[in-house]
Amino acid sequence: MNNQVNEWIADLCQAQGLGNGSLDENGQWSLITDDGMSCGLYVPADSEMICFVAELGPIPSGGREEFFARLLEANFLFQATGGAALSIDQSTATVWLNYTAPIAGLDSLSFGNSFGSFLERAMEWRLKLDDPAQAETSSGLRDNDSNEVMPGGIRV
Repeated sequence: MNNQVNEWIADLCQAQGLGNGSLDENGQWSLITDDGMSCGLYVPADSEMICFVAELGPIPSGGREEFFARLLEANFLFQATGGAALSIDQSTATVWLNYTAPIAGLDSLSFGNSFGSFLERAMEWRLKLDDPAQAETSSGLRDNDSNEVMPGGIRV
């Protein structure tokens, strides 16, 4: 499975002018948006699933009840998150957006489109969590290793 995913990552990197990219020894690959958001994917060992992940930001110290209510409301039926789930990593006190898909249901084009859509949604949610009044998306991504910015976002 990792070989197939590595081919898709290579195709995506080539299409976006990022140079080379592939899963590391832990089955992970990541990007950093131009505004510093960490996002990427993970293929667990012996799994037929691929997990898209994005770190959206810290849990606020004030107004936590309202903040958690917004997260729960957004996860209801996954309509506001485009099928992804908002979650919390208590060990780092951060909010994440996660999406899991079967590898067998993807090809290079659908992988690129799925990853691009996921990143767009993550950028939207990062802004919404920082300031609920903001709903515009940010664009421009760079490969963690090369620091090259993807022109115009990731849409393939």
